[in-house]
Amino acid sequence: MDYRMSKEQKIITKEDLLPLDAYTKVRRQMRKELVEFKKK
Repeated sequence: MDYRMSKEQKIITKEDLLPLDAYTKVRRQMRKELVEFKKK
């Protein structure tokens, strides 16, 4: 999954946020990808 925003999009709106039920389904994978990204 790719949730990155382009450089042109700097304003986060409520529509940009994942609903809680969708977030809970992908939280573990997103966290894993974030940890790997931070290691670089």
